[in-house]
Amino acid sequence: MISELMEKVLLLGAGAASLTKDKVDELVDELVKRGQMTREEGEAFVMEATNKARAESANIKGAVSETYQD
Repeated sequence: MISELMEKVLLLGAGAASLTKDKVDELVDELVKRGQMTREEGEAFVMEATNKARAESANIKGAVSETYQD
């Protein structure tokens, strides 16, 4: 049961990170279209946002693992 909960939490985190990346990509594309950001700035921004999302996902995974150790 706890393993199932951990799996659901991890999948939720992965889904949220994926959704966030898609939204960030859309935002960057729009800013590039408007001339408010260069493509290079946009790529750097997406990379930074993706790295932060991955780090947060790892933090959540660690917290869940510590809380619900088998």
